[in-house]
Amino acid sequence: MSQNSTGQTAQLVVLVVDDDPDIRFLARRALEAAGYEVREAGSAAEAERQVEQALPHLILLDLKLPGESGARLLERWRRDQLEMPVIMLTAYGDAEHEAALLEAGADDYLDKPFETRVLTARVNNALRRAGLSAALDTALEAGPLKLLVRERLVMVAERRILLTRTETALLRELLQTPGAVRTYDDLLTRVWGASYAGQNEILQTNIYRLRQKLEDDPTHPRYLVATPRVGYCLVLN
Repeated sequence: MSQNSTGQTAQLVVLVVDDDPDIRFLARRALEAAGYEVREAGSAAEAERQVEQALPHLILLDLKLPGESGARLLERWRRDQLEMPVIMLTAYGDAEHEAALLEAGADDYLDKPFETRVLTARVNNALRRAGLSAALDTALEAGPLKLLVRERLVMVAERRILLTRTETALLRELLQTPGAVRTYDDLLTRVWGASYAGQNEILQTNIYRLRQKLEDDPTHPRYLVATPRVGYCLVLN
């Protein structure tokens, strides 16, 4: 586990969203035993509040909730570009329905009732695919920048700035090679996957967002410097 800025051990946060308290209890017990910090929500409205306040790294999301369906929540989160992995909890057991959930942005699904060891394995796998395995649980530091990967937090001098999952992965790549120009396709492949090579607008959009958060003057960047028609360089001089 990593250490946060106060010296306390940081844990990955899993939000369990289900209106059945027994389901939440089983999930909490299994996930806490596996070393995760667990938050709970019994309704769509409470899930929205927890997402905003706790910034969970992963969400277990039931389809049927008071107030609004889990599918609608998932659709809105993806539309708002919230990128945490979401595992849907479903009682349907229908392949066509579950395929539709995956196409809508779910990372995985789990039929209820579930075995707790299967639940833990699915959570571990989803987080590993998201780049949050133990091997990446480190703090990277170069010049005035310090990136806490698990916390999705970058410290710039005295400022503490929260990042999205994608922004964290992108900055992590650049922090590993300060001063070197990284090509568009290199960054796209390492952060998004080989199928994204050539989709430069995705990279440009995320560099723009990082500049808005890191730079004192995003129109004249100090850290995230472009090499036209080639790529980007993290400058720390």
